Amino acid sequence: MITNLQVLRALAALAVAFYHTRFQVGGVGTDFFGVCVFFVISGFIMTHISRSSVDLFMTKRLVRIVPLYWIVTIFFLLWNNLGFANPLYTFPLFSNWIANDPHQLLVWFGANNGLGDATLQSNLLKDLLFLPYKNHAGDMHPILGVGWTLNLEMFFYVLFAAALHLSQRWAPLFVVLALMAMKLTAIVFDDGFGILSFYSHPYTFCFVLGIGVFYVWRFIAAAAVTWNRRLMTAIAVAFAAWYGAFCFQLFTFDAPGSVLHLTIAFLACGMVVALALAMHSAGVRCNSRWLVLVGNASYALYLTHPIVVETIGNLGQRWGWLDISRSAPGMVLTLAVSVVVAIAVYAFVEQPLLSVLRRKLEGSGGAKSRATA
Repeated sequence: MITNLQVLRALAALAVAFYHTRFQVGGVGTDFFGVCVFFVISGFIMTHISRSSVDLFMTKRLVRIVPLYWIVTIFFLLWNNLGFANPLYTFPLFSNWIANDPHQLLVWFGANNGLGDATLQSNLLKDLLFLPYKNHAGDMHPILGVGWTLNLEMFFYVLFAAALHLSQRWAPLFVVLALMAMKLTAIVFDDGFGILSFYSHPYTFCFVLGIGVFYVWRFIAAAAVTWNRRLMTAIAVAFAAWYGAFCFQLFTFDAPGSVLHLTIAFLACGMVVALALAMHSAGVRCNSRWLVLVGNASYALYLTHPIVVETIGNLGQRWGWLDISRSAPGMVLTLAVSVVVAIAVYAFVEQPLLSVLRRKLEGSGGAKSRATA
C-alpha cells in the first residue's frame, strides 16, 4: 500500500465534503479540486496494476465500485423521500404517530418511498447502470449527486478494459487517445442531449494526467531513494501552501473556470499526486493510522457525506450554530460526523461485502483455471 496516496484520498474526500457544506472562507468556497485528485490517482492506479496483471480487470473494478454505490444510492433515495433528511419536520410527526396511531407511520412509508413513480424507477435504473441522463433541473446528475463522477469513472474503466484487450503494453496510450478523440468528437458534433459533452468533461483530463504521473514516477522512483528527505518535505509543504492559496483564489492567473485556470488547477493536481509518490520512493511516508483509515474509507466518505451534510444542514434552520454554510463549528461537526459514518460504513458494510465478493471471485477464478488447465 502506498500510504501517501491513501492520505491524499482522505484529504480529497474531506475536501469534497467541505465544498458541499457551502462554507466559504473570504467569500470563496472550494473543493480543492478533490475530484481531479481522485481521477489522477485513479489514472495512476489503473495504469500501475495493469502493468503486472490484467486478469479479471473489469470484474474487479465492478466488485470494488458497484455494491456500495448501489446500497448508498437506494439508502439516499429512501432517506430523503421518507423525510429522515428533514428531522425537524418529520420526527415530531413520527413520534406522534408511534404514540397515537402507528398505522399512520406505515401509511407514510408506503406513500412516500417514491418507488412507485415511473420516472423515478427509470432514473434509478439508469443510476444503477451508471448511465448519465438529464434530471428535472437539466443537469447530468444522478439521484445521489456525487454519482456523476462515478459515471465518468466507470466510463474510464470500460475504456481501459477495452484497451487491455487490444494490448496490455499500449493500453494506457489507447485510453489517452480515446479520451482525446471523445473531446474532439464533442467539439465537432453537438448531440443536443449532452452525452458527448458529459463524457468529454474537462475532468477526464485528470485521468490522462494520472497515466502520465505513473510513467514519471516509474522514471524517477529509483533515483528518488537517494533524494534529501528534508528538502522533499520542504518542497511538499511549500507546494501545499501554494496549492491552498490557489484554491482559495488568492491568485488565479485567469477567471475561475477558464481554460487557463482549469489547466493550472489540473496540472497542480497531477503535481500533488506526483509529489506524494516521489516522497514515498524517497522514504517520506505518512503512516498515521487514523489518516490511512480515513483514506481506506474515502470511497464510503465520498458516497455517504451528502446524507450527513443535507441532514445536519436542515437542522441548521433551527439552531444557528448548525448552519453549516455559515457556522465554522457546524461545518467542522458535519465533517467529523461524515468521517465517523464513513468509517462505520467501511468497517461494517463495505469491507465485509468486499470480502465475500472477492472470495467468490477468487473461487470462480480458481475453478476456471483448473477447468482450462
